[in-house]
Amino acid sequence: MKQQLNPTPPVNRNPEEKGNRSMKSNIAMAVVLVGVLLATPALALDITENAWIGGETGNWNVAGNWSLGRLPGTNYDAVVIGGESSQSTVTLHNKSYVDIYSLEIVSGSKLDVPFLSSRFRTGQPVSGLPPLDPGIRNAGTISVSGFFSPGPWYSPPMIIDNDGGIIELTGSGQLDLWNRDYSIRGGQLNIGTGSLLRQYKTTTLTDVAVTNDGEWYSYTSTGANTDLTLAGTSSFNNTGELSIFNGTAQSGDRYTRLVVNNTASLTNAATGVINITRDQASLLGTPQAYLQMDATGFNNLGTINITSTADQVGTAQFRAPSVGFSNAGTITVDGPNSSIEMAGQTLTQTAGVLDVRNGGSITAATVDINGGTLAGNGTITGALQLAGAT
Repeated sequence: MKQQLNPTPPVNRNPEEKGNRSMKSNIAMAVVLVGVLLATPALALDITENAWIGGETGNWNVAGNWSLGRLPGTNYDAVVIGGESSQSTVTLHNKSYVDIYSLEIVSGSKLDVPFLSSRFRTGQPVSGLPPLDPGIRNAGTISVSGFFSPGPWYSPPMIIDNDGGIIELTGSGQLDLWNRDYSIRGGQLNIGTGSLLRQYKTTTLTDVAVTNDGEWYSYTSTGANTDLTLAGTSSFNNTGELSIFNGTAQSGDRYTRLVVNNTASLTNAATGVINITRDQASLLGTPQAYLQMDATGFNNLGTINITSTADQVGTAQFRAPSVGFSNAGTITVDGPNSSIEMAGQTLTQTAGVLDVRNGGSITAATVDINGGTLAGNGTITGALQLAGAT
């Protein structure tokens, strides 16, 4: 990791001798420096394309595999994989930090990340600049079976243009969208069985097709909100585990939420589990964990757990204020601050279990149980129809 060292200030060995001359000189120098800074909108960096020339397969960490004859990150390089061959596969071997200006993966090429501790930082190491759009342009494949965490130096969000590309997690791979805001546009995001995607702060997926066979973990434990938004035509097919967890103990109305916009979709398959959890005492405020469903409809075939504990402040909710949804799986609403909120809409159950217990509640225009089981000692507000209940 690069360190910027602060130079030792010059020692004024005889301040009385310099007197006013020194003060005037310092003022003049300050004026010059301010003028230079105002005239320079960004830090001047020697940004040069550093393209892969290592053939169809090779090691990122070999200087001779790059067109500049040195590893990306020595300066702030615009890195291109696939510039020589559209079938290049480049393996990143145990690089703790890679500091580059931008990364482009050409269609047909792949960045393979099989090891731990691979962190990318893109853009310029200067605050106050617009975000780099994009920091990563992927029309090929980013394959993670180790650990990968891309992010901007400064000026979030980290923008990933994934149009025509695939980001895949395999084996025990882990992708961290962590402690920065992220925007991912287009393409596919595939989380394989046994893999983990951790998300903290804001992530917006626009026109992205997500397949989750592993675990997506959205998490808040500090002072920031965590926001996952499915925008545009994004689809999220959950056959694994999707967790929306708020464990903050700090003051304020902090939230962890998943928002499904009205043109996007979320599917919870028979093997899928969605956890909406509020856990941990809060000093002040009302922390929240919730899923906001604004899509045209929702059909649950898997398991949804909406959980809060009796001794904690805050709420765990499934909100569907403008659409109805149907349940053929298992929904558990557990705890006095846990609820399904869909006033004016209908919750229809055709099979499975709806268990509202320990102070949990449902608010809907109609709860229509056409099949399956209604259980628990919670509260249902709205018209309850039990034609097919057991």
